[in-house]
Amino acid sequence: MNEKTYISQKLAQSSVPGCERERERVNNPSRKISFSLKTVAVLFCFALFFGLASSASAATYYVRADGTVTAANKANATSPNAVGTSLNMAQANASTFLAGDQVLFSSQGGNYTSSLVLPSGGSGVDTEITYANVPAETPVISMATDPLIDTNAKSNIKIIGFSLIYTGTTNNFANGIKVNGNGTSNITINSNTINMGGYGYGIISASNNLSGVHMDGNSISNAGATKFSLYFYGTGLSNFTLTNHTVVETSLGAHLLNINGLTVNGYNASGGVASTNMIKVSSCTGTISINNLTANITLGTALYLYQCTFGSGSAVSNANISNSTAGNAITIDSSTGTFAMSSGITVTGTNGNYSIAYVSSALTNATLSANISGTAKPGFRFDNSSGLTVSSSSYSGTGTSGYFVANGSHNIDFISNTSNGGGLGGGFWEQDSSYITYTGKWIWLYSKNDNR
Repeated sequence: MNEKTYISQKLAQSSVPGCERERERVNNPSRKISFSLKTVAVLFCFALFFGLASSASAATYYVRADGTVTAANKANATSPNAVGTSLNMAQANASTFLAGDQVLFSSQGGNYTSSLVLPSGGSGVDTEITYANVPAETPVISMATDPLIDTNAKSNIKIIGFSLIYTGTTNNFANGIKVNGNGTSNITINSNTINMGGYGYGIISASNNLSGVHMDGNSISNAGATKFSLYFYGTGLSNFTLTNHTVVETSLGAHLLNINGLTVNGYNASGGVASTNMIKVSSCTGTISINNLTANITLGTALYLYQCTFGSGSAVSNANISNSTAGNAITIDSSTGTFAMSSGITVTGTNGNYSIAYVSSALTNATLSANISGTAKPGFRFDNSSGLTVSSSSYSGTGTSGYFVANGSHNIDFISNTSNGGGLGGGFWEQDSSYITYTGKWIWLYSKNDNR
């Protein structure tokens, strides 16, 4: 069989729209195209066919707490409106789903009282398996054991739209959503409400080498007082996003460790205990971007960045922090690299040690512009730190100084900053520092053991 005959037969077997044109091109002698191009046309046509076939094979299955469809007959789980057309949780956990499938959970059969342990993952981006709520319904998983949802070492998954309520009264290590599995990737956790009842962790992972973890629109409350509402502490983590997140903080806060590349955009936090860090990022690398942070703190600190090596583009912007009474509003500690904090930074009514502090941080071309007001404590502190330009910042309060530079800090430039503080060093207090320059009008300058 020659190539032309073979190609013609293969094209004739395909009913995919668009292949008719390729059949005509191959069979019409007046069309002057090479067989190599014809072969490309056939391959294109087959790729289109298999792509459509893959898309067409994706199915939607329904689950309700009282469903009676078995895993072996999951094809019958076609509607959430009856027990006989829905899986239950145990049968959903025992099923095998294919890339692109949706598994939708209904609230019509009552609350779920056992864990969702994801049985299958997808094959890549855009072919994830989605575990989500039936539209306009909110499935509730309410139970005294944990985890309430376990990703079960699956990649390419989406968990969307659940209400999770932990009802146990003894396990302070309980997990709401457990991201489980070393090396897993492309994990989306969106629009879930998690109430831990005063125990354990909201979302947690100890797994290593996670990548592509995306969390959007989640709300967490009542995590354990000595635990974290959000806690990722494996090694080799990368490409995390945390957006539109809401937390009523009763725990130590959110702690993210060992992440290369983090984007936070939209974080609304309130509450806190004495040791809370609303967001703590430790041992981070790459670009760390934190935008639209709102924190109304009963106790604790809003943002703590510790032992980070900041990559290009790292910044905090549009942060509105109020009423921090036990710690600094923002602390950059033991970090290096280039870091900007120069757009929309407002701190009001905080009474921790300092509102914004740089501690033991050797930065490179870092910038700071912020407004601090209504505090009885000092405003800005630069302790054993270097490599900053502080410009167009303001302090208004009754602390001992608006700007305090000490303990070996050096190479910091102050440009056009203001202070009307009422304390001993209401403007600028400098001691044990070197190569500090300042331009602009200061109400008060106290300088001790400095070397300019």
